Amino acid sequence: TTTVSLPLAAPAPAGGAARLGAAGLAVRSEGERVLIDAVAFGTPADALRKRFGVDVGWEVLAVETESERPPKAWAFLPALGLLAVVAWAQLRRRRETTVAA
Repeated sequence: TTTVSLPLAAPAPAGGAARLGAAGLAVRSEGERVLIDAVAFGTPADALRKRFGVDVGWEVLAVETESERPPKAWAFLPALGLLAVVAWAQLRRRRETTVAA
């Protein structure tokens, strides 16, 4: 089993077959199996053919896509909020011990 990454164009209303065609890859379905039908020359799929040997007849076992997730920077907001709460609690505690002493 070989895992390869094929860059595709942005999603189009024409569907996945059009995106694969634009990348130079044609696939066909034989029952439950999806097989590579053609690899066009001079395309990103051709680069995969040269580098990994991807060719006609290979079976596509799985397709992985990037998930839509928020940027990593959003994780700092809850952390900063927690830091602010801890700082407020410590300042309040310091004032109470100063008054009591």
